[in-house]
Amino acid sequence: MGKQVKRRGHVEERPNGRYRAVAYAGIDPLTRKKRYLKKTVDTPQQAEIELTKLLNQIDERRHPRSAVTAGEVVDMWLDVAELAVKTRRRYVQLIAAYIKPTFGDRPVAELDVELLERFYARLQRCNKLCSGTRRRGHTCKPLSGSTIRQIHFIIRASLDRAVRWKYLGINEAALSEPPAFGSPAPDPPSAEEAAELLNDAWRDPAWGMMLWLVMVSGCRRGEACALRWTDIDLERRKLSIARSVFEDDGTIHEKETKARQERRVTLDSYTVELLRAYRAACEEQCKSLNVEL
Repeated sequence: MGKQVKRRGHVEERPNGRYRAVAYAGIDPLTRKKRYLKKTVDTPQQAEIELTKLLNQIDERRHPRSAVTAGEVVDMWLDVAELAVKTRRRYVQLIAAYIKPTFGDRPVAELDVELLERFYARLQRCNKLCSGTRRRGHTCKPLSGSTIRQIHFIIRASLDRAVRWKYLGINEAALSEPPAFGSPAPDPPSAEEAAELLNDAWRDPAWGMMLWLVMVSGCRRGEACALRWTDIDLERRKLSIARSVFEDDGTIHEKETKARQERRVTLDSYTVELLRAYRAACEEQCKSLNVEL
């Protein structure tokens, strides 16, 4: 007799009268246990169809390779993600507040487009993910669109890593749509208001010079605080914006600009004269302390 081929899947009847398709999907790379894909339906005919689909997923390597949870996948992504200090801290907060309480213990393979988009929609209605029913002492407050997009980025990046590491067959988050960015409504100061601000700021030359540079260059606050004299070429009237700084727990950290590239700004002659005068004042201050600028 020839060698008997072991079946890769079967249909079984459940105690409640429904039928379940069960397909063998190999060994779980994490637990080293046998892994099965299952789908429960109403009739044996439907179960046979689902069994064929499950086996096709396995043959085409579109099935999850492991029964890891969404929380485990997010933690694995955090271990390897290259994030700035403040960004990592913010992401850890969002994971603890929204992602893990909702999906943490759920198998990551269960996260699909519908589930994610409904999750985002509920956050848009209430940041507490309430059911919508009125409760004493509770007022629904929507989560901002930008915060929901950050949550979406965390989920998408985590699932993308899970696909790369073969714990998942497809990244459903890549197909889902987070809320669109809201239209900004900037309210810049008028010329009169800007002049009033500058006149008040120049009572402290350092503060006045910084505020003036922010206005004429359009740089961000962290970029302005990171400027050095070596970034300024007074002869060629050029300002280079190459880095930014931020404060974290009382410590100043330096990082790239938000756009991750250096920008050069041409300075007008009046700004150059202000910088020359300010540099001379700084040199005098250093001289009085017996140090060089």
